[in-house]
Amino acid sequence: MAALIPALVLAVAPLTVASAVVAGGALLGTPGLAPSVFGGLVGPIVAAVATWIAVVRVYRRNPAGVTNVMVKAFLVKAVFFSAYVVAMIKVAALPARSFGFSFVTSFIALYALQATLFVRLFRGGLKGAR
Repeated sequence: MAALIPALVLAVAPLTVASAVVAGGALLGTPGLAPSVFGGLVGPIVAAVATWIAVVRVYRRNPAGVTNVMVKAFLVKAVFFSAYVVAMIKVAALPARSFGFSFVTSFIALYALQATLFVRLFRGGLKGAR
């Protein structure tokens, strides 16, 4: 259960920052940012949380199998993100520039946070992960 706390952090922290960005944009006279900002955030959050949960489950049972899971997750995410970006721009008709900025920013931030959490997990610093 304790290993799910980082998954919660991976989901809640970016949503909090995105809410602040949307509120700040509204105060500065740029309303209507919410769909683009949150649209660019949802995909990376889903992928980061799903990867975290999958890796922790495998790490608990078989630490040697983590690399295999991470390679498979990479391949699934490559397909997922390709379809996700096309769907958000073409189907949901989000503005490409603001969606793209939100997507790239959240993608980089989430994966940097996830990398830090993985280092802690693999060094044994996350309580309850084993």
